[in-house]
Amino acid sequence: MSITKRNKEKKYDFLLKIITITENTVFGHGWKLLNAGIIMATLIIIGICETLVNSSFDFVLSRRLTQDALENIFSQIRRKSGATPIAFQCLHREL
Repeated sequence: MSITKRNKEKKYDFLLKIITITENTVFGHGWKLLNAGIIMATLIIIGICETLVNSSFDFVLSRRLTQDALENIFSQIRRKSGATPIAFQCLHREL
């Protein structure tokens, strides 16, 4: 589901509950990198969505922020621009 101006508070509440659950979950003898990774990823999604929804975007598909989607985009950029494209090539490349 997307995050929109209408549903962002409800979605943010859900994401904050994920953070609370993760903070209270212990794997083995204490906190693991998994806990920190889930919390960081969740806070990043909230921050990105807040920025985009409050600017000119109508919605954000947070599932497109996963590793697989990003790797696919970078693979397409490398295929069209060469093995190590510069930032300018990434910003101005049509996929």
